[in-house]
Amino acid sequence: MRCIKMGMKRMKYATAGHHNPGGMNMAKKYRSMQELDASLPDKHEVAEELGIPLDQGHNEDLTTREVGKIGGKIGGQKVKKLIEMAEAEMSDTDNPPG
Repeated sequence: MRCIKMGMKRMKYATAGHHNPGGMNMAKKYRSMQELDASLPDKHEVAEELGIPLDQGHNEDLTTREVGKIGGKIGGQKVKKLIEMAEAEMSDTDNPPG
């Protein structure tokens, strides 16, 4: 467990200035995965942003590449939020108040 924790620590310090100027803890805590999922963008909004014609009904004309772009963008944001939450939790346990 220590190896994994140390690896995440290094990653936190390596990315702190890149994604989080000043290294401040900006991760939001979610009470459940449903709450986290609700914070992600809607697939129709993502499709519109990417210029992909996504209908409310049948979308059998979409290519696998188009569908992957939509899902990848949403999934990537979810992974980023999960990593931020894990880093914040590790930081809290490494620096207990008091």
